[in-house]
Amino acid sequence: MPDDPAFYPRVARHVDKSGFDLLFVGDHLFPTGENPDALALLAMFAGVTERVQLGTGVLLLPLRDPVVVAKQAATIDLVSGGRLILGVGVGGEFEWEWNAMGVSPRGRGARTDEYLDIVRQLWTGEPVDHPGPLRPITGVRGSPLPARTGGPPIWIGGRSEPALVRASRYDGWCAYAVSTRRLRSSIERLTELRGDLDGFRVSMVLFTSIDDDARRARDVAAQVLGSRYRQDFDHFIDAFCAVGTPDHVAERIEMYRANGVDDVLLSPQVPAAMFEEQVHRLGEIIT
Repeated sequence: MPDDPAFYPRVARHVDKSGFDLLFVGDHLFPTGENPDALALLAMFAGVTERVQLGTGVLLLPLRDPVVVAKQAATIDLVSGGRLILGVGVGGEFEWEWNAMGVSPRGRGARTDEYLDIVRQLWTGEPVDHPGPLRPITGVRGSPLPARTGGPPIWIGGRSEPALVRASRYDGWCAYAVSTRRLRSSIERLTELRGDLDGFRVSMVLFTSIDDDARRARDVAAQVLGSRYRQDFDHFIDAFCAVGTPDHVAERIEMYRANGVDDVLLSPQVPAAMFEEQVHRLGEIIT
């Protein structure tokens, strides 16, 4: 997190006016560094932007109460004029998050499936009679209703077969740390599961670091990612990231687009003090 709290509305306004299509927020309750609450931050973004779509990339739904998530998401969608995309994942990287919430990471896929069902039911405005087994709910109606009938689009994050099966039942897939080979095979699998990808969005989180000195860009990204994930990330840079000169980063973005990605979620991997400058440089690339 940056020292200056005005960083968040300032970056959001810049993204809204600079040709970007999406403004997404990641989610962890207790990552390795400080971070704000994803849905609270999106609510603020809704108030300072007018055009850009807002989303979670991705919300760890099995760690949260689905009734509260349904209400928060519906509220953000309503006040933003229908601009929310709810990205959802199962998480599992940081054991201490689960311990803090008193939730077992075992069975988190089944928990996610049931919670998604609950969220969608609460977005209908009809009486909800959900027997469980994990979260029984009876005799309530969700409020407020989202801006769009049926609620915001739901994109599912993850790389595993269960994640792809889950994604095929919703509106989009959000890939994370995947090579182009795995990306292509996953898109083929999604096509098999759905029959076609009409109206379905394929997105991916792409770690970036831009510098006129390619070696320096790589070193910065490797240091930030290594600290976040507590492992040597240098050998993953070439496979999963767009790191280097502006021309190289632009080529990497286009490569993923050419391989079937509709929405590239650019994620600068730099210290907080460098983040705004990186957003400006990414804006120059996409325009």
